Amino acid sequence: MTRLPFQIAAMCVATLLTAAIAHSAEDAPLSYPETRRDDQVDEYHGVKVADPYRWLEDDPRNSPEVADWIAAENKVTRAYLDAIPELPQIRERLARLWNYERYSAPWQVAGRYFYQKNDGLQNQAVLYVADGFAADGRVLIDPNKWSEDGTIAMGQIQVSEDGRLLAYARQEAGSDWSTIRVVEVESGREPPDELKWARHGNIVWNVEGDGFFYARYPEPPEGEQFQALSLNQMIYFHRLGEPQTKDRLVFRQPDNPTWSFWLSRTDDNQYLVLTISRSTDPQNQVLVRRVDAAKDAPWTTLIGDFENEFGFIGNLGTRMFFQTDLDASTKRVVAMDLERPGRENVEEVVGAVRDTLSGVSLIDGKLILQYLKDVTARVELFTSEGDPLGELALPGVGTADGFGGKQFDKETFYTFTSYTTPPSIYRFDLTTAKTERIRTPKIAFDPELYETKQVFTTSKDGTRVPMIIAHRRG
Repeated sequence: MTRLPFQIAAMCVATLLTAAIAHSAEDAPLSYPETRRDDQVDEYHGVKVADPYRWLEDDPRNSPEVADWIAAENKVTRAYLDAIPELPQIRERLARLWNYERYSAPWQVAGRYFYQKNDGLQNQAVLYVADGFAADGRVLIDPNKWSEDGTIAMGQIQVSEDGRLLAYARQEAGSDWSTIRVVEVESGREPPDELKWARHGNIVWNVEGDGFFYARYPEPPEGEQFQALSLNQMIYFHRLGEPQTKDRLVFRQPDNPTWSFWLSRTDDNQYLVLTISRSTDPQNQVLVRRVDAAKDAPWTTLIGDFENEFGFIGNLGTRMFFQTDLDASTKRVVAMDLERPGRENVEEVVGAVRDTLSGVSLIDGKLILQYLKDVTARVELFTSEGDPLGELALPGVGTADGFGGKQFDKETFYTFTSYTTPPSIYRFDLTTAKTERIRTPKIAFDPELYETKQVFTTSKDGTRVPMIIAHRRG
C-alpha cells in the first residue's frame, strides 16, 4: 500500500530537524559506545574481504552482546534527540501530517472488492471487503488486534476464484517467515488450517477453491529460526481441513538448494506457470504445466537457462506473454507459444524504448505498460498484437502504482501520488477508456498552495538530468 505523502512529511521533518539541530551544533561531540572488531575474513573468487562486524548480524534475542550494543547505541541517540528543545513540536507536526486515511487500490474477485485502509496512525493496514469499488466496506481482517505493539503484520493475500475464502500470511516482528491462515469472506470465521514455515513464495488457489499451493522451507532447528538460510524451498499443495503434515509435495530441486520458486495460475484456469530463480538477480527459468495434469506429470520448459529475466504477464490461449530484458536493457514485451518453447521462438509484441518498462498487465485483452520516464510515471496501452492504443493520461508529474486485474476484467485501479498530491485512487474503464477518481484523502495542509514541476539540467559530461521541484506557488 502506498504510504505518501511520505516525501512531504520527510521534507518537513528534515527542515525542522536541521533548524533544531543547528542550536545543538556547538554541543560536545557524541561519544559512541565502543564496537568490537574481530578477525572475520571471507574469500570471494580469490579476494579476501574483511568483515569485522559480522557478529552484529546475530539475533539479539540469542546474543546478549548484540542486545547490549543495541541498547547502548539507542541510549546515545535518545539522549541527543531528547535534548532538542523543539522535539515535541516536531513530533506533533509530523503526527498531524502523517495522520490521514490511506487506501490501497481495490481489487475485484467474484463481484466483491477488497482493499486495505489505514486510519492514519495505525501500525498495520486493515483489510476490508465491499460490494462496490467506491463503497464503504466492512472489516475482514484487522492485524492491529493480533498484538499489543502492532508488530504482527499481514503479508500476502489471495482470494479464491469464487470469492468465498481468503488465504493470508502473518509475519511476526519483521520476520519474513510466514504462517498462512484462511478466513471465510462472508462470515469472517477462520477454519483451523495453519501452515508454518512459508517464505518468499506465492499462494495460489486451485480452481475448485478447496485448496491452494504455497512455498515453504524445511522447519529450522529450535532457536535458529532467524539464522536459518533460505535453502531447499519447496512447493506444496494444501487441501483445506487437512493437517499440514498431509500436504502434497508438488515441486522441489534438492540438487539446487539455493533456487527459489514463484508459482502462478493463468486467468483462464488452464495452466500453472513456475518461475525459478537461482539468486536475487532477475534472471530466471520458466516452466509450465496444465492445471488438470496428473500429479506426477512433467513440466514443460519454456526458458531453461538463467541468461535473462522473463516475468510472466499472462496468456491468451497457448500464447504466453512475458516482460523481458532479452536484447532490451530497458525491457520489452514478448510472446511465446506453448507449442514452440525456447528463447529462440519468442516474438516481439511491444519493443523497447528509451523509457524503462517497470510493469505490465494483461486485462480485457489489452496490455497496460507502466514506464519510468525521467523518474516519473508514464502509462501506455496496446492491443495483444502490439498495436498502440494511446497513453493513459495521469493527473500530473508523479508516481502511479497498481493496474492489477485479471484477463477478463473490464476495469483496473491505480494510485497516483506526488510531492504535493496525497495518494489518490483512480478507476480506469477499459471499455470506455475513461478515468475517474474514487478516493482522495483529507490531509493537514492545502496542496493547492504548492506545485510540482519537472525541469532538466545538463551535467558536466553532457548527460541530461531530470529534477523534480516542489515549492509554494507564486
